[in-house]
Amino acid sequence: MPRIGTISDFSRPPSLTEGNSLVLDSIIEKRKNAVCKISLSSHTGTGFLVCTQTLEDRFRLIRDRFAALGGSALSSHSFSFILTNNHVVDEKTTRATATFKYVSSYDRGATYNLRPDIFLCTNKKLDYTFVACERVRGVDPLPISIKFTMKIGTDVTLVGHRGGGPRQTSHSRILNIQGPYLHIKNKSGKGASGSPLFFARKNDWHVVGLHHSEESIHTNGGEPKQKYRRASVIWNILVDAQRQLRTNPSLRVDTSLSTSNALLPTKGGRMLSGLLLLIIAYYWFFC
Repeated sequence: MPRIGTISDFSRPPSLTEGNSLVLDSIIEKRKNAVCKISLSSHTGTGFLVCTQTLEDRFRLIRDRFAALGGSALSSHSFSFILTNNHVVDEKTTRATATFKYVSSYDRGATYNLRPDIFLCTNKKLDYTFVACERVRGVDPLPISIKFTMKIGTDVTLVGHRGGGPRQTSHSRILNIQGPYLHIKNKSGKGASGSPLFFARKNDWHVVGLHHSEESIHTNGGEPKQKYRRASVIWNILVDAQRQLRTNPSLRVDTSLSTSNALLPTKGGRMLSGLLLLIIAYYWFFC
């Protein structure tokens, strides 16, 4: 059950493609339905149900790990997976819920328990968290695709639960791209953290960013600082997760809070460590 951290050596996405495409309302509604309200005792946020089975082979560790934990759709022990922000759900979270199809005060949707005890993969600096959830029924997860990326001027759509209220949709345009982050001008506020940024291409909506904060920056043209909404590019999130799973397949890792690369063992790792200590103690006292 890895918990992962640090940012390093970000790669460039494989291609740059502009958006702007006509998409059927039925497809848009299906994509919106995968967005959920995340509720904790102290705050609310937004997240979305993800499907990693469409990932290419370079991200097979992520794809295979989710497939192993997800199991069969008919299994009572299988889980769904949600992507949200680290500052919404982190390694300290023990109880939280996800509510899908909450669209009005009269239609408050269906609520499921998050299961960070089963799987939680997080990074504070990129501000993302993959977390397990009770099997969600009647909702199609969002396929995570890295075939399409953006450039300045690309139109995007943000869907989230601003203020913990019903689902809302807003439209914006990418104004700046800096490293693993992109910036948009948007009126989203508290509660919208963890919202997906959608990019219309080839008759579908594709998730290309994870919204997480407000930031004051200089634009590429050197203009005075302005306040923008910042989002992490999905490509960089996947690169980070894949690298950490490859390097530490049996460890829970959260190195984003320090540079010491501290490793914290999972439940299985703790059992193995305890067994080794017992063996050492036996030989120390009796041999």
